[in-house]
Amino acid sequence: MSKKTLLFLAVLYAGVTFILDTLLQTAIGQFMMTLSFLAFILAVIGATYSLVTFFFKAFTYNQNRTKNH
Repeated sequence: MSKKTLLFLAVLYAGVTFILDTLLQTAIGQFMMTLSFLAFILAVIGATYSLVTFFFKAFTYNQNRTKNH
């Protein structure tokens, strides 16, 4: 999918979630908010994991490089 399509779907999902949860206060809206929250938590955990592994690889690379010189 293109970036425009993904952005459109994300905005549409956010709009539908806002309408169903905040304005109409339905169970479906609450379920969609729960899914959004879980996706946010997974994104934060994934980003943290990626940063930690990147910095660990950079640190070990620099340690090995300084030992050899």
